[in-house]
Amino acid sequence: MKNFLTLLFVSFLCVQLANCELRFVFSQFRHGARQPAHIHNGMDDFGERWDGPGELTEAGKRMHFLLGQRNRQYYKGFTTKSKIGGSVYIRSSDYNRTMESVQSQMQGFFPPGTAALINNKKTRDLAHPFINAPKGGWKIYDNMGMTTIKDRVETFPVHLWTSANPFHEFFFNAFACKAFLQIHKDNIAKPKIANFMKKFKAEYGERFSKISGKPIDALDNYWTLFHLFDAFISGMYDGRDMKKPLENGIDLKKFNATAFEFANMDIFDQWNGDDEGFFARWTVSILWPEVIMWMENRIAADKAGNKAEYNTYTLPRFAFFSTHDVTVGSCLTVLNRAFGFKKYYTPFATDLFFELHANDKNEYKVHVKYQSLTLGVVPFAEFKQKLEAQFITREKIAERCGFKPDPIFMH
Repeated sequence: MKNFLTLLFVSFLCVQLANCELRFVFSQFRHGARQPAHIHNGMDDFGERWDGPGELTEAGKRMHFLLGQRNRQYYKGFTTKSKIGGSVYIRSSDYNRTMESVQSQMQGFFPPGTAALINNKKTRDLAHPFINAPKGGWKIYDNMGMTTIKDRVETFPVHLWTSANPFHEFFFNAFACKAFLQIHKDNIAKPKIANFMKKFKAEYGERFSKISGKPIDALDNYWTLFHLFDAFISGMYDGRDMKKPLENGIDLKKFNATAFEFANMDIFDQWNGDDEGFFARWTVSILWPEVIMWMENRIAADKAGNKAEYNTYTLPRFAFFSTHDVTVGSCLTVLNRAFGFKKYYTPFATDLFFELHANDKNEYKVHVKYQSLTLGVVPFAEFKQKLEAQFITREKIAERCGFKPDPIFMH
């Protein structure tokens, strides 16, 4: 406990004091609260109505807006007043919920009032899309003044990991990888998951059947159980009354704990439960080489005397990756393998940070944080070496998975 508090204190000092200067921040996070991923005829297994499977909810948007505000406040000595100067680079998986999550977070990070103005009057007069507009323009833009968008709201380009690239299948369909399909089967057959499923069926099988209308034996299928707990967690985060479970004698508090126990097991024992950590290593092998590159570029620019230089892609001030619970869980799994850092469950809107710091001796260290916890502080050279030792080449991934990708995806 003493060591943990020391690390947390040192991390705080390094953000605040010039002799431990913050040089780059990377944040990877899970999307906010969403609707259940599986809905049948507009309803989940508990009889709750939804209108968009897997879509971000209003609560999910608020979660990320608040995260953005927190990050702006925490990094206030390092953020810019606006995104001008290429200070932010954003990536997201190609899901509505991840794209909307990062947009919501950016609205908190660069809140209304921070976007650029159109200072030139001639530009303002020409900046409308209307043909044959009446003299003086349309009322909808008569009162815009110098603002680009009303209330000076900012916009953000989001660069996608698309499903067209087979190496991104860990986001979209990991079971397209032959090796992982077998890993999944092996993992759910292990005693921890098998015993959980057996115990749950014995305790809740009859009530589950009454609530959902499905046969008790449906609980022998791992994904039936996954969708059940997923629906429950989504409903609880959305403030639903959960009438059917209550009517069938289910203690919501106890069931909630069981649902989160399963969700944690799903991430770390099903997706990331194999000894070689293949799925986790596949994930970071695609995501994190870019992050190491940004850190190396920052160090090189500093040493060349360009400490104030930032640009959109090769030298950002902040980089944000909008991903999923399993993605963050895979990253924590690799950090555990590389550095022994503790693994934590990844609920909605949780975030992982890498902060690159330089001290007055021009030594660079990476502060690894999960939420507000400092997991560890690692010299950059060690950080790079130990993470790269976990990476798998694209050639090896393609061989293990049976992919035959276009050569353009091999880099």
